[in-house]
Amino acid sequence: MKSARKARSRQRGAAAVEFALVLPLLLLLALGAIDWGWYFYLRGVVASAAREGARAGSISWNQTTAENAATSHLSRLGLPSGRASATATPTNVNGAPAMRVIVTYPGSSLTGFTGTPANVQATAEMRRERF
Repeated sequence: MKSARKARSRQRGAAAVEFALVLPLLLLLALGAIDWGWYFYLRGVVASAAREGARAGSISWNQTTAENAATSHLSRLGLPSGRASATATPTNVNGAPAMRVIVTYPGSSLTGFTGTPANVQATAEMRRERF
């Protein structure tokens, strides 16, 4: 009877050791999923803001309007627009005038554990709608 109790207590200790060995891997997977999910969300929002700025710039043909549209789109989606930089420049696409907007947002790790890229950047270009 005593030997059965001893065997069970040793098995409980073995389970704790196995959990301690697996825990770092589980934390790495969980924290990595959180950080990379946040990064992909930021990338989508920044790309959407660049498209919104390019659309506004292609209609108004004003660089300031395009930049303001891009940064206000970020704030509408819940990101502080003061951290973002938007640059609009007139360009040509296949010989037609177009507005190019580049939006850069500082990407940050939510957990501070994994190495996601430091900045998220997106570029959008739309041809001028009115001549």
